[in-house]
Amino acid sequence: MRLPPTAPAALLLTVLTGTVLLILWLGGPFYRPICAPGQHGVVTQFIANDGHLYTASGKLNPGGSGFEATGRGGALLFGPYASLPPGRYRVTWYGEVQSPSAPRFDIVSAPGARTLAQAEVALPGPSGSAGGHPAALHSLTFATTTPVEGVETRVLVRENDRLVVSKVRLEAESCN
Repeated sequence: MRLPPTAPAALLLTVLTGTVLLILWLGGPFYRPICAPGQHGVVTQFIANDGHLYTASGKLNPGGSGFEATGRGGALLFGPYASLPPGRYRVTWYGEVQSPSAPRFDIVSAPGARTLAQAEVALPGPSGSAGGHPAALHSLTFATTTPVEGVETRVLVRENDRLVVSKVRLEAESCN
């Protein structure tokens, strides 16, 4: 029996796909490392449309500069799923408050199984951006004595919250 000319290519593609999936399964999950032990003052910024931050209850605003609350409760922003060595960190969320809102800001790991820091904050509105730059909405600090995987920053909104979150700034005050 003779195979059609495309059969070897299809077989090769199947083998390569299976190999890649096996490597991912054995070695995953892969998280983005933020700093190396011994580093201090490392700052990483994540922008709403950079592929590291996501939304479940909002939408990317028309300019693509932030996740906008749409009247549905839930995770307006989550991500970036980072790997952090032991150390002290500060997370700051930036954006714009369109009307008084009371979102919950939190930092979790393993995704969502361990809370590293959290706060429910009353944000008076409206507040715009200063000089075209988004305003700081809230900051949280946390420390960890062990490495943590899958660190996720979240902004959880209620149905009546109206705000836009445009970026998250993660600062490693010290990495051990």
